[in-house]
Amino acid sequence: MLNAHVKKSHMPKTVPCIQCSFMGVSVTDVEKHKRRRHPEFTCEICSEDFVDKDALIAHAATHDFMQRCNACDSIFNDMYSLKEHNRLYHYDPASNEKFEESSENESEHKCDICGKIYKYRSMLKQHKVRTHGVPSNCERRKYLCALCGKELKTAKGLEIHNRSHTGEKPYTCEVCGKCFACDTMLRTHNVTHTGERKYSCDQCGKAFTQRSTLVVHKRYHTGERPYICSRCNKGFITRTVLNTHMKSCR
Repeated sequence: MLNAHVKKSHMPKTVPCIQCSFMGVSVTDVEKHKRRRHPEFTCEICSEDFVDKDALIAHAATHDFMQRCNACDSIFNDMYSLKEHNRLYHYDPASNEKFEESSENESEHKCDICGKIYKYRSMLKQHKVRTHGVPSNCERRKYLCALCGKELKTAKGLEIHNRSHTGEKPYTCEVCGKCFACDTMLRTHNVTHTGERKYSCDQCGKAFTQRSTLVVHKRYHTGERPYICSRCNKGFITRTVLNTHMKSCR
């Protein structure tokens, strides 16, 4: 009891709550404060917490644009972050090539030897090398995962990919303690704390932290509704809203 009193009343309060002016003596102290003073809304997809429902809805829309790196399986909020990640970790100077970025809209790629179809050009290349013995453009710089056989173009790319097997996340956010597999993902996450809004709407001036959120916002101006309900043909701005609608659509 005495120790608890000393800790609560006399120890320096150096850990801030990012949502108000409260200062705690430890991260645990601040977490208790947040649960009591800032009821949270949690994203069902990534488990990130928000202080109000509107913030959660705005965040959920970004998942419609989630992009997965098909080299190391890291996930990013948008294609722009993924491209920056690829530039840093999957660029091979020896072959002057970049790893193919993933995209929902990428066309299918057909093997000209056996006719098998792949969604990504990189997967087709792996198939032709492994199945048909076609030499890889970067054979001298090939890095293979010992656990799953996946081919990476750089040693750094292989290192990051291996973390998808080990679960290692060496990059930690200094504000909230959340961990990430690579520093690109950490930098993307840090924007949620700094509040930097560098993506502005050219029609109303409203600014956003993520380019993908701006894309969704602009649909309110244009009236675009790209996600269509297969039952009633009603259109929606995001896939998340469509999925919610379909739960009650008859």
